[in-house]
Amino acid sequence: LSKPKFLILDEPTNGLDPTGVIQLRNTLLELVKNEDISILFSSHQLGEVEKLADRLICINQGKIIETPMNILEKQKYLIKVDDMDKVVEVLNNELKELSFEKL
Repeated sequence: LSKPKFLILDEPTNGLDPTGVIQLRNTLLELVKNEDISILFSSHQLGEVEKLADRLICINQGKIIETPMNILEKQKYLIKVDDMDKVVEVLNNELKELSFEKL
């Protein structure tokens, strides 16, 4: 490769083990910082997106459907889940009028 100014990466962490994901993340962050490269990164792994992205959009069937400002304006909520059983327990305790279950 020469020195590109822009990279497009489609699901680059798919199939990588945790060590590979970390190595790729560090490499991408170094490229952005040291080589002044912009990266368009598509992923379903929101945890990785959160660690890498400085801007975010949600695309469905080729159309932008959400942006962070859109989400805030619509008062939607994003929940980061580490322990699904704990989430179900908390939601059932806090929102007794609703019933939540783990699928």
